[in-house]
Parts: sequence; C-alpha cells; structure tokens
Amino acid sequence: MATTPDLVDRATRLFTFLTKAQQFKQKAVRDFSSYEEQGSVLWFSDLPERNEVRWHPDPEADHEPILSVERVLLPEAPRLPVELKGWVPGRWTDAWERPTLSAQRGSSGEMLDEHPNVQSLFDTWMSDWNRWAEQVRRDTPLWQAYGDLFKTYVQVTQKSEELELLLGVGLLVWKPESHDRIRRHLFTVPLTPRLDERSGRLEFFIDEAAVGLTSEFDMLGLDIIPEHHLVRETEELASDFPHQPLDIESLQGLAEPVAVRLHPQGRWDATLDVPESREHPVIAFAPALIVRPRNQAGLVRALSTIAEQIGERGEVPVGLLPLLDPDRLPPVTANTAAGALFEDGDEIIAPLPLNDVQRRILERVDTHAQTLVQGPPGTGKTHTAAALLTHLLAQGQRVLVTAHTDRALHEVRAKLPAAVRSLAVSVIGASRDDLADLRTAVDTIAKRAGEHDPTDADAGVDRALQEIEELKATRAQLQRAVIGAREQEVVIREHRGYSGSLARIAKDYQRDAHRFSWLGELLEMQPGSTSPLPNEEASEWLRLMRDESLVRGAAESQQRRPSSEDLPPATEFAEMVRT
Repeated sequence: MATTPDLVDRATRLFTFLTKAQQFKQKAVRDFSSYEEQGSVLWFSDLPERNEVRWHPDPEADHEPILSVERVLLPEAPRLPVELKGWVPGRWTDAWERPTLSAQRGSSGEMLDEHPNVQSLFDTWMSDWNRWAEQVRRDTPLWQAYGDLFKTYVQVTQKSEELELLLGVGLLVWKPESHDRIRRHLFTVPLTPRLDERSGRLEFFIDEAAVGLTSEFDMLGLDIIPEHHLVRETEELASDFPHQPLDIESLQGLAEPVAVRLHPQGRWDATLDVPESREHPVIAFAPALIVRPRNQAGLVRALSTIAEQIGERGEVPVGLLPLLDPDRLPPVTANTAAGALFEDGDEIIAPLPLNDVQRRILERVDTHAQTLVQGPPGTGKTHTAAALLTHLLAQGQRVLVTAHTDRALHEVRAKLPAAVRSLAVSVIGASRDDLADLRTAVDTIAKRAGEHDPTDADAGVDRALQEIEELKATRAQLQRAVIGAREQEVVIREHRGYSGSLARIAKDYQRDAHRFSWLGELLEMQPGSTSPLPNEEASEWLRLMRDESLVRGAAESQQRRPSSEDLPPATEFAEMVRT
C-alpha cells in the first residue's frame, strides 16, 4: 500500500473522474415509458383476477415463483353450416360481434320465408356460438396477459446479455418544480423466467443470486435530494431487506420513510395502479415486470466505492500505482512452482497446446505483476486465457476472471481441461445450470481436500513423470518411423529401366502404361513378374517378324507339309539334285 498524500489524492480524483465519465455515458431514465421502446413494462394491476394467475405476497413463499400464469388456448368458432352460408353476413368469427340472420340470401334473391328450416338451423348454431363467444370473452384477458408475458420470456432469453428482467416495486411519481416528471420504481430485484415445456406454464422467480433489493436513485438530481445520506442509507436498508418484495406491509416500512424524507408532503400509496403526478412525491406499491437494457449502474457504484475507500483509508493499493505513475511498478511475487508447464530441454509440455506467443505470455505472467494481451477476434485469446488459468491454478494460486458478458466466461470455462474444470469455482450466472456447476466445483474441491494423501499425490506425480518418459520414447519411435517412411519416398532407385524416387517411378510407369497395356492381353501379369523371353530372343523374334524375305514365302509356308516318311533319304535327295 502507498500512503503518500499526493498519490492518495490523485487516485481519489482518478476514480471520481471515472465514475462521472460512466454516469455521463448513460442518460438518466426518469420515466418507465422509456423502457417500452427497447423492452417492456407489465403491470400487476393489468393481470386478470383468475385462478390461472397467481402472484405471491406471502412473506413465507421464498421458494415459490412471484408470478405464475397458466397457458390458455382460445377455442375455435363453431363452423357455420353449409345451409346457412349466404344467410349470415359479416364476421361471425368475432366473439364481440353477434351474428344476425339476413332476410335475403346474399344477391341470389332467395327470401327467408321461403326456407323455414333456415331459422331453426340458425337458432341451433347460435346456441353453440353464444357458448363459444362467452368463453372467448372470458379467456381473452388471460390469453392476452399470457401472450405479453411470453413475449417477455422470449425477449429476455434471446437477448440475455443485452436486456435484464426485473421486478419493480415502490413506484416514485413526482413532478418537482423546474424538474422533469419522475415515474420510476425505487426498488428492483432481478428475476429468472421459466417455461414449463409440457403445460406451457410461465413462472417468474427471484434470481437466486439476488441479495435483498436494489435501490435506484439515478433518476433524481442531486438538487432535489434534501439529505446527503438518504441514498446511502436506503441502499443499505434495501440490500438487507429480508422480506418478499411483494409483501406490501414490509415494503411500506422501507419506502414510506423515503417519501417523507424527500418532501414535507411525501406519502406512501398502497395502490397497484400508477398514481397521478403531483408536486409532492408519492411512492406507490405498483408492482411491475420490467424488461430494460442493461446499464452500467454496477460499474458506477464500484468506481465510486473505490474512490471513497481510498479517501477514507488514505492508502492506494500497489496494483493501482501504474495508473498514477508509470514509473511505480508493483512488486512481483515470486512463484517457483512449475505449475502446468513441464520443461524438457527446449520443449515445453502443457495441458493445452501453446504456440510461441502464448508460451511467452505465460512466462511473462510468472515474472511480471501486470500483463496486458491485446488482439483481434480469432487470435486465440480465449485459448490463452484457459491455458493461463490452468497454469496459475496448478501453482496453487487463486484467480478471479471477469468479463462484460456471461458468454465470454462460458467460453473460457469450456476450454479448460476437464480435470481442471471440475475444480474451478465459477459464478457466471444465476441459472440452475450455473449454480449446479458451482455446487459441483465446491463439492469436488471439498472431496479432494478430505481425501488428499501426500503419499498418493507424490506417487501420482511419479506415475505422470513415468508416463511422460514413455510418451517421449513412443514419440521418438514414431519420429524415426516417419523419417524412415520419408526416406523410402525420396531415395533414388533403379528398377528395370526406371530411375528415380518411388513417386517418380510410379509416375513414369503410369505414363508408359498405355504403350504396353497390350502385353496384358497375352500374358498374366503380376507385380514382380519377369519377361517369358530373354531380351536377346525377344529382339531376334522381332527381327524375324520384320524380315520381308520371310514375308514373301509366307504363302508357300502355309501349304501342306509332307510327312517325313514320304521324303527320300538325304543322300538320295542330294543325288537327285545333282542330276
């Protein structure tokens, strides 16, 4: 910690400036109607009084939904009999417009008194229509309310990173002199919607991560807040609010003092409706479901709290010093643990594959108190963050990971090795899956801590080191096999007139295949087969085939050849030739 007055003053002014900058970036919303542009506001006073609609002001109903609405389907209108077509004009499918029977059938010229059965058919059909219309008129308010709530459910689930769903209670309605009209809920609590996929029932629960209520005074200018401590005291009381938000008596105990302290004529109103604007503040019960864009109120409060704590304590954390003076680098806490990196000569073995840049980032984090990594999307920052988390956790360090959106945190967690993921205590969101992950991590850590045996752990390390040696040997063997296979490919060979690498010989063979394919029609060829004739005999045979003198006597050679018994002996034949 640094306690220099100059540094304390600069730090306080810096975070005060950042607080104001965030406040200027977001426009104060003074009227709930502004939320309807990008979200919605659904008032409990507009909900129909039906058994299918339940909301719980019961203080003991902590684990029940604050609002539950059953799905309702409007019945289809009864079919118009074929005999009545043309006799019933207008839209008979409108439950609010009663059908009538015409005296004439369209433009056909047929008159009603000519068809006495039409009236009786119409009366029978109308009895069915009346029952249908009565049910539709009775269920339409519920159907509309369910439709509005379903739209709210879709909005919030599809754009959970952009929109937030809140229960607002304690509606402040006020038109101060020389000030814009104010109509905003003073107290809110985040909600989680759930849809029963079988019955279609919609339920809205208080977020399991919510603590008490959140008080909102950002719509009030400092000039109309008479007491400096009103905002802070109300925030503390709201965060400690132990009751159900729809408990009207408990809420009155929290909200009425605010109205009294804001104005001499301030008062509380237990109505469910929106009161009329007056020159004095009225805080009404008026519960509503609010869907609105997420704001930076939490960041503003955090920056403001940092500024106040630095001013009150007169100390600046060492991690903030570089923001005030670039020459004041925070000290580096040495950590000699190998972590998740295993060095084998010049090689680094890690649970996740790392390139040179990612490895240097991990090495820098080990030797520097602060490290900033920047890069465009798709450059491996999430992968680097997962590798860094694995490394720091393996060193026994505690790591806090924050992000603007839940999705970014989910992506980092998903990239952690499975063995580390189950040990990472993460509070990403408030859904049941997120809380289940949190419970799993806590239970796993508790179980591992209870079952930890140093001897077994050391034996496990030895087994891992032995496995590394075996894997290194296997890798070396595979590398030799790869090199050998490559050598087989590139070595120069001589094979029966062909020369070159195996690939070159194969290419030349394919090139010559069409020239010598006729041999396959005469001989059964197999890989490695040799020629049935030596080269000399084949050449002599080819020469004879091309000898024209042999061709000239070809005709005589095809005549019948006499038998050897019919020929005279050689001496006699020679004598015959001489004579």
